[in-house]
Amino acid sequence: MTARRTWFLWHSWIGLTAGLMLFVISWSGTVAVFSDELDWLLNPALHASLERWPMNWSAVRQHVENAFPTAKVFQIAKPLGAGFASEVILLYGDDFQFWRVYADPVSGQPGPTNLAAAQQIIDILSLLEQKTRGNLTAEERQLMEQLLYELRMRFIEASKTGSPEPPRIIIP
Repeated sequence: MTARRTWFLWHSWIGLTAGLMLFVISWSGTVAVFSDELDWLLNPALHASLERWPMNWSAVRQHVENAFPTAKVFQIAKPLGAGFASEVILLYGDDFQFWRVYADPVSGQPGPTNLAAAQQIIDILSLLEQKTRGNLTAEERQLMEQLLYELRMRFIEASKTGSPEPPRIIIP
């Protein structure tokens, strides 16, 4: 093999590697820049009325507290823009678990519960439990069983208490 051929092969592989690396960097940067918009497109709970002002923070707090009486409102975040819902962080239970709820900033109404996403998370955790069976310590196995049991019970409770009134969040 000549020096020229060796140089050509090295140059080709370095060029392909650098090109692939730049492609991955460019696409990951694009996703990072548009992450809020992608979240908005993929998560219907983030959709809110297009009116931006006036934001009624006390109505948001009151409606969320009425919808989740056992939880305490910890934080209400400003929407990212017109059409985005406000993120409300709740403290729930004796161990103060954080819950994230989205509410319309104008009306204060909490967004709909995404039962399909909850079911998908439960299915993924069930699959993880099946695949790791026999490879977990007793503590890890007990934690996984408790977590799945609690999530399934909450899912059943949430699916029973479906609101007959359509949500006030605008869903395109």
